[in-house]
Amino acid sequence: MFTANRPWYLRRALRSLRRHWPEVSPLLVVSQDSAEPTTRALIESLAPEVKLLSYREPTRIPGRAFRKGFTPYYRIAQHFGHSLSVIFADTDVERVIVLEDDIEISPDFFPFMERFGPELERRNDLLVLSAWNDHGQYASCPNTVHRTDCFPGQGWMITRAVWKSLEPIWPEAFWDEWMRSPEVRQGRQCLRPELNRVRNFGRSGTGSSEFFDNYIAPLRWQDEPVENAVLPELSKDRYESRLWSQIEKAERLSHPDELRDKDGVVVYRDNAEYRRLAEHLGIISKCHESGPRAAFKGVVILRVRDVQLFLAPRTTWSELSSEPL
Repeated sequence: MFTANRPWYLRRALRSLRRHWPEVSPLLVVSQDSAEPTTRALIESLAPEVKLLSYREPTRIPGRAFRKGFTPYYRIAQHFGHSLSVIFADTDVERVIVLEDDIEISPDFFPFMERFGPELERRNDLLVLSAWNDHGQYASCPNTVHRTDCFPGQGWMITRAVWKSLEPIWPEAFWDEWMRSPEVRQGRQCLRPELNRVRNFGRSGTGSSEFFDNYIAPLRWQDEPVENAVLPELSKDRYESRLWSQIEKAERLSHPDELRDKDGVVVYRDNAEYRRLAEHLGIISKCHESGPRAAFKGVVILRVRDVQLFLAPRTTWSELSSEPL
């Protein structure tokens, strides 16, 4: 868990972990950027169950000056890179779950990670496993898991093998945007749930409170344990085949408001049209090189009432992403 100087947030996040801590206890490391005394005292009071990892930001980051106004994003990226390197230096560590101090976990967060974590080692076309769906306000099915080209973050698992490939090229800043870039993805995708297994309560932080109120606070999450969960088929070929089949059977719509009682698909022509649709639906409209948030090959999947709404590109996302934004 990463923290800095918000002890009231850290206490809430740790209480959530404690409530849902698994019987086979993983190692809990809290990595603190700076030495803010109240936060440090809280972490130290939990020893030996909780291990403190200290990080002190270098006074200069070589190679590039800070962009004015963005210093926290440099600090965060350097903190993450340093601490992940230290943790994976322990040869017994094969997978790490990354959380931040403004995250609460669901009752089945650890079972979810345990159930799907082995997929990361089984399939070399996966980058990470995430507990987060950026469009979780349109979600209701706890057993549905999707592939996505766009790194979700917000509670995620990474393997030693993947970290080994990222460590030498870890960025100076904006690490989460960097994780969505083609140079990092190299064709790999992430797994993410339909219904979130974490909740972000961090209205105050590096992001804006307006963004939090509009796009984070409304997200639904799985607040009860899931019984008899079944591992779905998540190979890329089968997942893609099943998705195209669902889209082919869906009713063609010209606007999301036309959705009724069967699956529907709205086809968008370009990035600008996608942004208009996303703004109408109240979801994050930003498009990355890897596609919209939570998308698979440009397809965004939303659950409205008991049916699915697909926002699908008229052409391939690689062709769309070459257009001016």
